[in-house]
Amino acid sequence: MNVTEEIRRGVETLFPEGSLVELRIPKSSMGTIIGFFRDREKLIQAIEEYSGKVPAVYYTLNAPPAELYDNAKMKDKAIIGGHGCKDDEVVTRNWLLCDCDPVRVDNKGIELLQQTVSSTDSEKAASLSAAYDIKSYLQDRGWPEAVVADSGNGAHLLYNLGGMPSTPELTVTIQEALQGLAEKFNTKFVHVDTVVSNPSRITKSYGSLAAKGPNTADRPHRYSRIISAPLTITPVTVLQLSALKPTPIATKKSSIIIKAHAAERIATTDGPEKMEEFLEWYDIAHKVMIRDGNRWKFVIVPCPFNPDHNHGEVAVFVHDDGGYGFKCFHESCKDNHWQEFVAHLQLISGKRFFFKSNVVQAAAPNDKATSKVHWKCAANIAPEVLSWLWKDRIPFGKLTLFAGHPGVGKGMATMYVSACASKGCGWKDCPNANPPVKVAIVSSEDAAKDTLIPRLMAADANLNNILILNNVTTSKGDKDLTLDTDIPALRETLEQNPEVKVIIIDPIMNHLGRLKGNSEQEVRLGLSPLAKLAEQFGVAIILVTHYNKSQGTDSIQRVGGAMGMVGAVRVAWSFGKNKLNGKMEMTPLKANIAPNTGGLEYEVVSTEVEINGQWVPMGKLEFGEKTHSSADATLSSSKKDENIPQYKQAAEWLIEHLSNGEPKPAADIYKSAESMGYSEDTMKSAVKDLNGLILKTNPVNPGPWFWQIPKKGATIV
Repeated sequence: MNVTEEIRRGVETLFPEGSLVELRIPKSSMGTIIGFFRDREKLIQAIEEYSGKVPAVYYTLNAPPAELYDNAKMKDKAIIGGHGCKDDEVVTRNWLLCDCDPVRVDNKGIELLQQTVSSTDSEKAASLSAAYDIKSYLQDRGWPEAVVADSGNGAHLLYNLGGMPSTPELTVTIQEALQGLAEKFNTKFVHVDTVVSNPSRITKSYGSLAAKGPNTADRPHRYSRIISAPLTITPVTVLQLSALKPTPIATKKSSIIIKAHAAERIATTDGPEKMEEFLEWYDIAHKVMIRDGNRWKFVIVPCPFNPDHNHGEVAVFVHDDGGYGFKCFHESCKDNHWQEFVAHLQLISGKRFFFKSNVVQAAAPNDKATSKVHWKCAANIAPEVLSWLWKDRIPFGKLTLFAGHPGVGKGMATMYVSACASKGCGWKDCPNANPPVKVAIVSSEDAAKDTLIPRLMAADANLNNILILNNVTTSKGDKDLTLDTDIPALRETLEQNPEVKVIIIDPIMNHLGRLKGNSEQEVRLGLSPLAKLAEQFGVAIILVTHYNKSQGTDSIQRVGGAMGMVGAVRVAWSFGKNKLNGKMEMTPLKANIAPNTGGLEYEVVSTEVEINGQWVPMGKLEFGEKTHSSADATLSSSKKDENIPQYKQAAEWLIEHLSNGEPKPAADIYKSAESMGYSEDTMKSAVKDLNGLILKTNPVNPGPWFWQIPKKGATIV
């Protein structure tokens, strides 16, 4: 097939010349992509550009308001993070979509729990057959010819609405018409989608590739296309729509309600995706999830308690602590909360959805024993003296945390530790009783050649005893080290290099992989095995993290990400400027296994190192006198500090995050920023505030966006 011509046919069939069309790509790796087009050729080019690089490309069936086209950023071009047309902004209704969606089943004919995969050829054929049955049925009732389309996985019928005014009443009429068709034509193999009635409804951009799920031999990715279209488009009337309204089934009044066994489903996903699975199970129309404070928000349409509440006033929430919420902002729904919402859905649908709990349930005392407990007499256990890399400050065999705001010298403190450990000397407040050991450094924020090595040289480290992680090799290519997959590989490193007794991971939030930094359970899932690894090999593991932006809380609550970060380490140190005396201080944040002997003052001084025959100034950290200040003193904010806008704080954090001059995926930056308390919108404002920030796509494989603050004199690819 000629992709360009198929895309052109779809555009020309559905949209007259000069029509305003919204292009929408909701599930790209970069986020939602939005554009508004009047220029057909540019619309066709944009569809073809993204086809095959994202799961699917869509456009709206009904015209957005003309003023959205005036936004210069999205005028005849698609951008990341734009805002699409909302239901209440649509002025006229141009098309009715009847989506015949095949039910995905396994080889035994049992419905798959996960429907987000491509259809098989037989499933798709059943969908097309159902569409033609509906088409014939409607023609017998006087309906005009439909545009018949192949969605790539199923079949679409599109009926012209002739530009009917978009009203709540018309939306209800369309919804009821689709429910009537579903009642008549739904089978165990094909369902008529009843949630496509909202005004801002999107449909596949015909001619583009439908890439839902893995591309396999039996469930392949396919191109969508227009199958047939009448020469003359004739609109459907409101009376024809109303005639499809399902006939209510009369029920007898009874004090006893007998129901068939409810269809049941157990969640197969986790996090906010679980809510999306829940909404799809109950056929509830919803918009793409957005970040809303300390929770994820899904706007649903309409309210299940009252269909008149359908202008974006209804939402469900997934809180970071694992709780769920429902809110309709109409007075009549003020007493409808999450429990009432779920109970109502179960009642009207006869279906039940089970949210798997992430909390492990403890066995009851009377449960049958599944294990045997072994005890050992304390007298038979040989005691051991706790071993220290740095006496009372950094233990061997444990996790230690360095925390502080950007730019306070945490990284240089790790260079100081590396120097002392690699040479077997140093420590400001006590002698180093250990022989020289090897230090392994994992750093995703500082480049080795122009930052780490010069800083190590400035600290007078023995470079022969320093290992710097280059990359991690997998069957799918190279990647950064992450705790969700690479602790076994880290164990092999320690087995092969027994001289390594110090590991530094800076910053830890960049190396969690798929684990969420703001989830207590997931942080512990990554750090608990790391702690066991430290104990097994007697290694001192130092984790570096930033403080978040919260004001008015004590220091231990300011560590970026979940509190599980502090809970998993045995010792934690805070770095920063004491607002009371103006001195830079390393102060104890947590010390479960050592006496509190206080902290140390420090300063960052400049020294010169020779690099390729040139003497280059480089910073290093020098410790001074002891201090008994608290970590909270380095975090107390002045009025001036508290008034700094969030986007300014985020910009400062971003400057440090990108300080090595290397490009980083925008998606990874957003994830790290979220753990620091900065929302996606705040980060976008921070980017605008930094004129030197470069946004670019990977020139080798267009798609993901990268952010970079190039170093002076660097070449931008």
